[in-house]
Amino acid sequence: MGWISANFQMKRHERKSARVAAVMSSTEAKIKQELEAVKATAQEAFDSHRRFWSYTLLEGAYGVYFRWKAVRHSKKNGKKAARLFGVNVNSAAHPLEVIIKIVTPSGVDTRRWVDALLFAYSKRVAPKDLVKFFKANGGPAGCAHRQRA
Repeated sequence: MGWISANFQMKRHERKSARVAAVMSSTEAKIKQELEAVKATAQEAFDSHRRFWSYTLLEGAYGVYFRWKAVRHSKKNGKKAARLFGVNVNSAAHPLEVIIKIVTPSGVDTRRWVDALLFAYSKRVAPKDLVKFFKANGGPAGCAHRQRA
């Protein structure tokens, strides 16, 4: 009876094999590493007080989303990222919203950025061409307006 009760008292995540747990943690580590790099770049651009500092942040966030979407794990990775960084978001939140919430410095208004990036993704813009696309379409605000229209 001792071995049965000890086996059932283990939590579910403790019963998983070590290989599966290692794969999950490496995925989460990769997500955290990607977002930390974008966050550091965005903070550096924010601290520089440049006029278009937000383009650096948007380009990095869009690149992360583009890679997640390419491997078809954007929603799962978004939920993992929210859990890793302790961000409270709606369960139906778009992964771009989660990424932007994580990498944006505090005190910045981000309501149009998600719509602008969704518009860029709907037009199949590559991450390296994002700034050029914004300039041709009235900036992030113009793209957000077109997304909502």
